[in-house]
Amino acid sequence: MKNMMPSTEDNTEGRKMRETIMGNMPFYGRQQTRPEKPYLHNLITFNGGAEEPDVLRLIARGRRRCRGEEEREDTGMDPPKMTFEISYKSLLAKITTLFNLLPPIYVLSGRFEGVSTVFLKNEHSLISMVYQGVAKNTIVEAEESATLQVVTYFVKRYDITIYDVNWEVTIAYKKSAQLYKQQVQKLKSILAPSIYLVATINNSTLALAAIVMMNFMGFLEQIANKLTIKLNSYENVTLDNHHYQSCIMVECLGYVDQEPYILSDICKSLADAMQNAARKTLSYLQASYQFTVYDVNYEVMQTAWAQCCKRRKKCELLCSKIAGKDKGKTIVKYSG
Repeated sequence: MKNMMPSTEDNTEGRKMRETIMGNMPFYGRQQTRPEKPYLHNLITFNGGAEEPDVLRLIARGRRRCRGEEEREDTGMDPPKMTFEISYKSLLAKITTLFNLLPPIYVLSGRFEGVSTVFLKNEHSLISMVYQGVAKNTIVEAEESATLQVVTYFVKRYDITIYDVNWEVTIAYKKSAQLYKQQVQKLKSILAPSIYLVATINNSTLALAAIVMMNFMGFLEQIANKLTIKLNSYENVTLDNHHYQSCIMVECLGYVDQEPYILSDICKSLADAMQNAARKTLSYLQASYQFTVYDVNYEVMQTAWAQCCKRRKKCELLCSKIAGKDKGKTIVKYSG
């Protein structure tokens, strides 16, 4: 019986023929080369100086999104922040009630598309006050732009204080700028003892002609809906002497173990307590999600912040000059 098993030489020739035909193409049984990037089992001993794997980047990105943090792109530029704008119509409604004016009338301009005009007048006057906004894409935005022009005019003309999101921050920046100004005057007197100037600071409370408070509760619900945040109902507590406190529980996405309770200050009325709790909740969400709120006091806050930074730099420059004078260095005359 003839042996049908191939010889060793035939197996060797067949293997050489297959390698010649296939070339360098991988086939089953051949050991594959590992890619340069590390696999999941190497993530624990991952070197921070090497290139970050895609899996780590995706995991970190998901965790940052759950926490509500803004991630920084590889380009080195600041990421775009979320922005929200309050509704100026509710402020205008309170201003018209304060001045006994009729409800505003909004008219879309015929010549310019996307431009709204507001007409205001008293019930005894024949001529209306006309305020025109800026061109916008939608009717709602056009009406809000015109309303902002009206509110800005009344604030500047009649010294009205708008209590909105950025009002307290603006006051803090202004007081800080005043303190830096006083410190600059003291440092200048050290450099030039013959000239002694002291900046007087008015520590008294601001003389408010009229205060118009925005609807913090409505604006909080608007932001909570856009950020998919669950707000539990207001828990109100009645204290002695007819004082009230309000509490809000916030459930943010990603904060599984943390459900912060925002407690308001002790207020004389229940409405003020609820407004105070909503304002504190807005401050908490603004610090957590890093969004910007555009309101009436936003530009004033930016100006106060720039002035505060300018006076702080001047104060640091004078401190460095005084330190140089103590060491026996020459002092260059400062013209500030």
